Amino acid sequence: MKILITGASGLLGHNTALATQDRHEVLGTYLRSARPAIRNAVRLDLTARHAATDIFRRFRPHVLIHTAAMTQPAQCEKEPDLARKFNVDATRQLAQMCEKTGARMIHISTDLVFDGRKGDYVEGDEPAPLSRYGESKLTAEREVGSILENHTILRVALMYGKSPGGRRSADEAIVAAQREGRTLHLFTDEYRTPISAAAVADVLLRLIDRELTGLYHCGGSEKLSRYDFAKKLSEFVPLDMGLIKPASITEAPTVPPRAPDVSLNSEKLQQALGIKLPDIASGFAAIYRD
Repeated sequence: MKILITGASGLLGHNTALATQDRHEVLGTYLRSARPAIRNAVRLDLTARHAATDIFRRFRPHVLIHTAAMTQPAQCEKEPDLARKFNVDATRQLAQMCEKTGARMIHISTDLVFDGRKGDYVEGDEPAPLSRYGESKLTAEREVGSILENHTILRVALMYGKSPGGRRSADEAIVAAQREGRTLHLFTDEYRTPISAAAVADVLLRLIDRELTGLYHCGGSEKLSRYDFAKKLSEFVPLDMGLIKPASITEAPTVPPRAPDVSLNSEKLQQALGIKLPDIASGFAAIYRD
């Protein structure tokens, strides 16, 4: 089967390509970063005119896994037009090409489509994003759903793990700050359900095989604050916790505002695939005790 993976130089795209390329014919795309360390990759600007048409004509994928996006909320606030081009317009073009060619689309979305007032979100809960990033990803979800019947939307929680550049994931950011001797202020009252990029890649591989369609949540089995995430990491990586300071989102307002609890309930996905998504300890063990 031919699998096209956008954003193959990113955290999830890279892990997905590595997990998939021995079982399928994989082509990865990248934009600004160096060529990904996978067998087949091409540089592609998905915001360019006819970009989706050209890549589909050349490769003729059976499945598109769309991980590419403008993902930094602060950058999306500063450059909303660019965020829309990357996260909405490019997604729409890809969905249209999937509809035209009969390809299936697996679209990666985010837990930040929610405002964080409730937590333990299930797929039927009403989204209410607080940021332009969350708004753009929610709009992209709706574009995919309106254009294409054969699709899967996977809302993914905060990810950790090994990225090509070694600085993109939640744990890598902490380790990098430690190397540089920088103090980090991590929130004790902002909750996520962290999951390793490798575990999400395994989910995506299973989704290809099972051909499930619709909307699913994908987060780890444990709800943690950012500060507790670092404390868990310190059990696997030597950290100077004196450089990691507890903070509150009420004392450190940010733009966009932080959603206090966007933890995801992933029971629907686990039942559909017959799996158990990992807790933080098993996720870290797979990365740091290899």
